[in-house]
Amino acid sequence: MRSKQLFFLLCSVWLISISGLFGQDQQDSIPQLVLPGLEEYNPDIFSLETPRRTVSSHLRFLQQDRYFPDSSARAFYGDGYTEEEREKLAIKLKQIYDGEAHYIYVEEIPDNPNFTDSLGRARFSVFPKYKDIFVEKVGDQWIYSKKTVKLIPLIHDEVFPFGTDFLVRLTPKFGQIKVLGLRIWQWIGIFLLIAFVWIVYRVFNWVASFLIQRVIPLIFNRMIPNSKTSTELIHSVAKAFSLLLVTLVIQSLFPVLQLPIVLSKYTMIILKIGTSIFGVMTVYRMVDLISELSMGFASRTQTALDDQLIPLVRKIVKLSVVVLGIIFILQNLDINVTALLAGVSIGGLALALAAQDTVKNFIGSLSIFIDQPFQIGDFIETTSIIGSVIEVGVRSTRIRSTDGSVVSIPNGELVNLTVTNHGLRTYRRYTTNLGLSYGTTPDQIEAFVEGVREIVQNHPKTRETGNNIYFHEMADSTLNIHFQVYFELTAYAEWLAARQELLLAVMRLAEQMNVSFAFPSTSIYVESMPTGNEQ
Repeated sequence: MRSKQLFFLLCSVWLISISGLFGQDQQDSIPQLVLPGLEEYNPDIFSLETPRRTVSSHLRFLQQDRYFPDSSARAFYGDGYTEEEREKLAIKLKQIYDGEAHYIYVEEIPDNPNFTDSLGRARFSVFPKYKDIFVEKVGDQWIYSKKTVKLIPLIHDEVFPFGTDFLVRLTPKFGQIKVLGLRIWQWIGIFLLIAFVWIVYRVFNWVASFLIQRVIPLIFNRMIPNSKTSTELIHSVAKAFSLLLVTLVIQSLFPVLQLPIVLSKYTMIILKIGTSIFGVMTVYRMVDLISELSMGFASRTQTALDDQLIPLVRKIVKLSVVVLGIIFILQNLDINVTALLAGVSIGGLALALAAQDTVKNFIGSLSIFIDQPFQIGDFIETTSIIGSVIEVGVRSTRIRSTDGSVVSIPNGELVNLTVTNHGLRTYRRYTTNLGLSYGTTPDQIEAFVEGVREIVQNHPKTRETGNNIYFHEMADSTLNIHFQVYFELTAYAEWLAARQELLLAVMRLAEQMNVSFAFPSTSIYVESMPTGNEQ
């Protein structure tokens, strides 16, 4: 808690000290307005001959040492507006510039009375953020356009939402006295803003603590029984969101202070960067929270692939959040993100061409996770490997072969192979021939077949239906009994053990019935033996 209080204290001291350091009127550095034929500058000159002189006249006569709003109002479209209304519009437009920390570099505005834009129109846009704020030529004069005059109140409400311009509108005379470079009402606004932000933070912190300790655990336990979601993780999300809320409140209320333009400009940049950082932190930690909840759901499913898919998706989403946050920060620093992304795209294309196999394997891993042809622990067979799946990674799948070695197959190749998943079977079939010798009588064969059927039927691991045991063939040297049995087993080792039990029982039955199994043999018949007299 002390660290939080120290943080707010340092921010307050920084804001107050910097305010005093930069405490000067906005737009004071207006270039001197020199008309043709006049060698010296006359501060009372008002001119609407060029875009530069119109904007300069508007701002010049709203300075503290030269405050003549009636003169400034002459730079605005006036049909249908009273002089008082035009004065308010002139003041509001300057407040928009100051509230948005937009410094007007008058020397960069064209000083050509016949200026035209790229579309051939006699107009000049003063504020790039608001394209509809522009001056246009009417007759021989340049004035703020009819459209601009109409939109000024709307833009002013956008810059000063929820009536936050009340300090500007309700400043008494004593409030205009300067102290350390700022007016008294501005100092009052600074302390009120700090107090309000502190209250907002404390209230939200209390609400978040209540939700974390009471409400959220109940919700998680209902969603996932015996949930182990960490309260520290939930609290970290609440902390990040509280900081985001504080910066948004400051950013929304800061324009009401009408602080010096230099201070406002850099403070707004810092606030926008802070908002981006805290927003990224909030989403980043939310991803951890959602992934932990998803892991709880995944643990209740039969498949094991989703247990590995969730960490993969979490890493991808986190990376995307960080990248988008960096782009947003660069935008707030007035860096040309479009050109930067174009350069990154070209570099990314070259990288993708150089890493085709990596991209192919990554897409293959996504295909495996989505299609789920197998899961962890399944016994699979491909054209090149037979074994159990032990891991499905981003680049390759690891399979433990029957000889105990681990084989890694790139996912890009695995998705193109024919995969037989023995782990998905619900039963296993065993088929062979029981070859009896030709000395076996028909009664013995019939009794032996019935005995084998009884053995199969009484075995606990065999199916009750589908088994086929018949005497079906008189081969060259054997009397073959077709033996086809279905086992309700999927594990390979269990199947081998059950099959062994059946075969041993069959051999014991044959021994009890004096039935012998045949083996390949050849009988040679000799019609006569040669005599000793024959040569």
